[in-house]
Amino acid sequence: MDRSIFSRWLDGPHGPAAPGKRGVHFHGQFASWASLLERATELSKDVAPRGVYVVDPSAGLEAFVALLATAMTPGTMVVWGKRQNIPFALMPVTTGLFACEVLSSVQFPRPTYATLTSGTSDVPKIPIAYGDVLELVALQYDLALYQTAFSGSPPVNVLATCLPLDYTAVFMMVIVPAMFLARDLFIFPNHRWDILHAVAVHERVACLLVPALVSAANASIIEPINMENSALIFTAGYLSRSRSELICSKFRGVTLLSSYGASETGVMTLDREPGVGKHVGRPLAGKPVWIVDPDANGVGKIATTGPDCREIYWGQPGRIRDEHGVVASVDFGHFDQNGNLYLDGRVDGAEKLHGLTIYPGQIERHILMLHGVEDVRVRLNSEGGLERLEVSVVGSVSPDAVREHCRSLPDVCRPALVRCITEATGNYSPRGKL
Repeated sequence: MDRSIFSRWLDGPHGPAAPGKRGVHFHGQFASWASLLERATELSKDVAPRGVYVVDPSAGLEAFVALLATAMTPGTMVVWGKRQNIPFALMPVTTGLFACEVLSSVQFPRPTYATLTSGTSDVPKIPIAYGDVLELVALQYDLALYQTAFSGSPPVNVLATCLPLDYTAVFMMVIVPAMFLARDLFIFPNHRWDILHAVAVHERVACLLVPALVSAANASIIEPINMENSALIFTAGYLSRSRSELICSKFRGVTLLSSYGASETGVMTLDREPGVGKHVGRPLAGKPVWIVDPDANGVGKIATTGPDCREIYWGQPGRIRDEHGVVASVDFGHFDQNGNLYLDGRVDGAEKLHGLTIYPGQIERHILMLHGVEDVRVRLNSEGGLERLEVSVVGSVSPDAVREHCRSLPDVCRPALVRCITEATGNYSPRGKL
């Protein structure tokens, strides 16, 4: 129990020896990793070993001080999430840092960390994992995502995002690699893409975002700009061909990538040509992904393992990993002969329509292949005792075009009602979901 999340990091060349010019750029403010570490060392005197602490990312730069202070304290559990979303009583320690006595009642053999899921069921979960492997996560994502994003050199030394900091993907894919490997971390408003452009003039940049923010990026750029030093990595949604073309029309030379994964599994696949096919790409380098109990068509539950997988849910029975370290995802899928992974529906996402089982996700993926479609949501409406499929489509297509495109689907999967809307009228969640 004398280990901390940063035991190896503090003993190695990354932390105290990090270049003074590298650090966190937060909405116009800057603090070097060296200065953040110095402040965190002082704050760590108020952090008790083997305690449980919540770090609220809403605190901005102070949240990074709190994160470093907690992570360098032996045996602690760090929960990264907004205070109002934590379902336990919290005691303030300092700006952005809170102690949690309820969670402290459970002891773990190693330092741990947790982030909150998005809470699509309106009840966010708290998946927990061992924090002393976060350095491996940082190395994996750096080597498999960022340093291979471009061909040739120089390397990617700047990670950026315009997403909310409490987003799990931001913590795992951006904050953790930037912190452990002393990369520059840029956090900017989604309407200020000129900030990213200014950085990309001098250095290679990898930026994490969601497909729904494409329109914001497009609206903020009046004339096309050179973004050949920028790689945009999309998460939490499928990047359609129409959206790919839209962003490339304004960001000349930009590299587009799309990832698939979840809080419990980490990043599983990377698509280097988003929008070209219905798949979500190939497994991330170094990330085993396979199908469990496939049927005659090769469709089964998607499974994975790796240092970025979680162990348990707080307050729920059972484990996320099984005794072999395997995590079964909530999605069904299959591979094609080229090794690309296709999603065939969620384990809990099947619907019964006229006595037949359908997967709205499969229908959405089919509609996204129609040129002019930027986003889509398929839902089953049973109001008034009449079951029917309803589709909301974001883009520049007509309802008739959508219906014609769906004629190749089985009768039960064809929508009865098609509503076409624009990005401006689309109802999006704060996390970019329609």
